Amino acid sequence: MDDDEAPSGVDYYAVLNVPRDCSQEDVARAYRDLARVFHPDKHQDDELKAGAQEAFAKLQEAYGVLGDIKKRQVYDIYGRAGLASGMEVGEWLHNASDLKREWEEFKAKQAREAEERTTAIKGLYQIRIDATDVWRRMPSVRSIVVTNSVDASMGESDAVRVQGQAAVRNQTGSGQVVCGYTRIISQHDSFDTSVVLGLRSLLTATSTRQVGTHTSASATVLWGPADGFGLQLSSTRAMPWGCSGTFGWVLGPTGAEGMSLTIARRGTKTAVQGKVEVGAATTLSVRGTLMVNDAVNIRTTARLGSTGVDLEVGATQRFGEGTVGYLGTQVGLQGVVVKVRVSRSNQVIEFPIQVSHAYDDWRVLVAATAGPPLLYVAASRLLVRPLLRWSRERTQRRMREENATEVGARLKCAAQERSLLQPVALRKARAEVGRQGLVILDAAYGDVHAYAEGAALEWRDGQDAPAVAAPAAAAAAADDSSEPLVGAGSGGSGRPAGGSGGSDQSSGGVSGAPASTQLPDIPPWLVVTDALQYLVASSTLLLHPGVSKVGLMAFADPCMGNSSSGSSSSSQLYVAYWLRGQVYSVVVDDLAGLRLGGEPVVAGAADQSGPSGTAATAQGGGGAGTAGGSARGVDSSGSGAAAAAAAPAVTGELVADRRHAAWLVARAAERLSVPASTLADQPK
Repeated sequence: MDDDEAPSGVDYYAVLNVPRDCSQEDVARAYRDLARVFHPDKHQDDELKAGAQEAFAKLQEAYGVLGDIKKRQVYDIYGRAGLASGMEVGEWLHNASDLKREWEEFKAKQAREAEERTTAIKGLYQIRIDATDVWRRMPSVRSIVVTNSVDASMGESDAVRVQGQAAVRNQTGSGQVVCGYTRIISQHDSFDTSVVLGLRSLLTATSTRQVGTHTSASATVLWGPADGFGLQLSSTRAMPWGCSGTFGWVLGPTGAEGMSLTIARRGTKTAVQGKVEVGAATTLSVRGTLMVNDAVNIRTTARLGSTGVDLEVGATQRFGEGTVGYLGTQVGLQGVVVKVRVSRSNQVIEFPIQVSHAYDDWRVLVAATAGPPLLYVAASRLLVRPLLRWSRERTQRRMREENATEVGARLKCAAQERSLLQPVALRKARAEVGRQGLVILDAAYGDVHAYAEGAALEWRDGQDAPAVAAPAAAAAAADDSSEPLVGAGSGGSGRPAGGSGGSDQSSGGVSGAPASTQLPDIPPWLVVTDALQYLVASSTLLLHPGVSKVGLMAFADPCMGNSSSGSSSSSQLYVAYWLRGQVYSVVVDDLAGLRLGGEPVVAGAADQSGPSGTAATAQGGGGAGTAGGSARGVDSSGSGAAAAAAAPAVTGELVADRRHAAWLVARAAERLSVPASTLADQPK
């Protein structure tokens, strides 16, 4: 199924909480169970009825797709995009192969249309500056070269390009225009021709062929009014150990004959290239690159030839997506040159700055060698990083403001859905207490580590566990659907009022004020304790792998707008739960499966700590989350009930800190209006 879901981001399988390979009977059963809670006729209060209508509409939408075999086939393979693409689901589409063929034809047509609209614009702007006597006179511009080109696709096999170049050197101008055409003849052959119009006009034609699996060859015929005909041959071959070699032979025009050989090797962290040229000018050059990390490369180039000797050392830095900077120093017979280059989106601007005409001026050489790195560090720390940080924060703030209305609406729907299922969830929790089963003490979805930091501030600062509320007051609070926003009424830690074990909070009040002022106050998590407790059946909680939890009833994505992607793929689920007198906690990724309760499987030491420092993280989306990092797959074959029976139960890491465990239990006891002693049977 495609990842490009509708803006609502709801997965129909998550809405019904069924696995992707469930039977139609499982779909109908899950729909009926949820309809008993969310059907509008089940509620008399006007506010609850309005919330039930929205929730029930979501249930009907999910059941309308998953309950129809043909629509479900489209959705399983292509997601909502397949349903909304205009592709008809007629009687002649009998199976998934027919659907896939139709969809591939549709996508291929879209790709062709996009390719026809593809145009690449490239530019190079080089400004050479003379700063050799900067103490006596202002730096001067010695030359300016501007090159622009446009490459346009004319179909699957054809492309044209137009390039123009203008240069000013020593108050003398020049320029040329290049027009070219490229055609892909076959999988192995291509043809290219170009015309150069300028001071030295030229006509070229190049044929390239993939000779073998690892070898390609090309031949270029050129002609100019002043030089006559010429011929250039080239062959490239891929070799073992990441190496490649290129041999070139220039047979004309007269005076330009020569040969060249290039050997290159690229590793995971290094790249080396050596080149020998023999002819009108003989040159030996070696270039090495060290990839320090994903963003920084160090480059060294040495050249020795009949025209001179030079050495260049520099470094490149990637600043965000599509922006690369270069700073280096070149020393040769022409003197000392500092190079500054910035490229972004196929546009390159370069400043070669001549700082000395003598290569043996040691003071200038030391300054040119040590100065650029120091300048880079200073500019990076004092200018570039603050600007990038400010830009990211501004972008996130703008996205949050743009998404404020949608985020508020989603959180409000989650609050309404929680209000509808909360009474049932509380009854289930009290029943689980009586049978020593599974009670969800605390659960949060989103940035669970930020959520845990707030929790730690509460229980580690020595806050006393709250007194157990009177049953009547607790029942009244449980039925009250007008809870504050996420983060509203929170303490100094920024956590929801009522603590981690209190009733879930949501965003019903976002619409009461401008979204741009309310949204930044909403923390990047949503308390989902009641939502998970409602899903507990027979002391077992089952969340299916490969299904985003954001689509579960009473769930929403509170992190929307916190990242450039705006997706919930980085969100996690934190669960602290009580099972047979012990308190555990676990963290699972958004697409990871999880089964709690049933027959416990005691896990080993955690590979990665959860929010409290004791919970384990279940990685991946293909199996049940495990506490110790050793995943046990969920056998989801057959019906959802069969999957639940076959999947091994998971026991998260024990909450080792007794104060933390007691704090969780006391919060839950207050919420459920039960004596804390019934949940306080902790291990010695």
